[in-house]
Amino acid sequence: MKRVRTSRKQRPPKQPASAEFEVTIETLGGEGDGLARLDGRRIVVPNALPGEHHRVRAQGDARGTVLAESVTCLDQRPRATPICPHFGSCGGCVAQHLPANVETAWKLDMVRRALRRRGLEPDVVSAHQSPPASRRRLRLAIDHGGGRARIGFRARRSREVVEIATCPIATAPLEQAIVALGELVATLETRPAEVALTDYAEGVELVLRGAAEPMLADRERLSAWAEAHDLARLGWRSGGVVEPVVVRREPVLHWPKLSVAPPLEAFLQATAAGEAFLQERVTDAVAGAARACDLYAGIGTLSAAALAAGTRVQAVEQNSEAVDALAGAGLDAEQRDLDRRPLQPAELASFDVVILDPPRRGAEAQVAALAASAVPRVVYVSCSPVTFARDAAVLVAAGLDLTRVDVVDQFRFSAEVELIGAFRREKGP
Repeated sequence: MKRVRTSRKQRPPKQPASAEFEVTIETLGGEGDGLARLDGRRIVVPNALPGEHHRVRAQGDARGTVLAESVTCLDQRPRATPICPHFGSCGGCVAQHLPANVETAWKLDMVRRALRRRGLEPDVVSAHQSPPASRRRLRLAIDHGGGRARIGFRARRSREVVEIATCPIATAPLEQAIVALGELVATLETRPAEVALTDYAEGVELVLRGAAEPMLADRERLSAWAEAHDLARLGWRSGGVVEPVVVRREPVLHWPKLSVAPPLEAFLQATAAGEAFLQERVTDAVAGAARACDLYAGIGTLSAAALAAGTRVQAVEQNSEAVDALAGAGLDAEQRDLDRRPLQPAELASFDVVILDPPRRGAEAQVAALAASAVPRVVYVSCSPVTFARDAAVLVAAGLDLTRVDVVDQFRFSAEVELIGAFRREKGP
């Protein structure tokens, strides 16, 4: 008997690389691009807004997602005027064309979607949006091709460095340092690949990153440049070690109950206003607690907030220089890798509240131990909605209640978003 083949479901034909077609933008993706659907495919259109109708040209197709560029916008929505001449080529900002309310809605939606995927539906509130010209730390790439140094952010989806002459998201001292930095880098025999800039009250800190240590002649140039531009201090990172090259003034962070002298290249919240908001929320969340543990404590930003509430604090941090800075400020601080050796339920038993601000990967191992403990309150600050949602689901399943998440937009015009959630235990672990 002859077998009859049944036809398989046909996939929509791929769009040719040069094809033009029309789409209506439905929403914004995680990188700020407009997203549409056509013939079962996901269409990604940079710099497009929800509700707009575009004629686009396909640029490439990967796993059912078509990257396309807009040829013509046939139905444009109200847009913001970009504040930077480099917007569109520089990859540092992706959302300067978004009106402020649309940017806020986009970031709220990113957080809500991440939580819903884990079955969580707390109130998600837009609590803070930092203004332009307030970013006090930046990391820039340096390209030495073409016989001269170019300093800037990398282009989107590229390793190419887009040289910048201005950066309206940064504080004025950082912007001035960026403009002058090209002259310095061009004179160095030891070529750095990156530069990190931080704006302290005492002045700008600059840390260059290179494959090798600077030569003597370079050290002399760095010292003269730091003097000429009134830097607070200048360091050089190579081989995983950061070395102070010039220290003219030691920065000190002053909070009401804590003053810390941060080490070179310390982690600092992106804006002073964003930091103040996070501290206020932590102070409120720990009110009435006798003893708190601050995990992934960094240089004590959130420890200071707990101290302001009258709470005793033990800080735990992996970076030895940060731990030394905390101990030097009089805080009870322990050096510990919390990913490999999280605090266990017995060690957590004496705390009324645990505060944590982990890196982007989250705190999977530590959260598992927290879930098994009897700690009644947890305050979690995160720069990743995805890993926060993963960890939050574990805490909620263990009996902690999450009713509200505050979104803190310190990284204006970028795809980055910060948030804070406070948990209270409603039943035993």
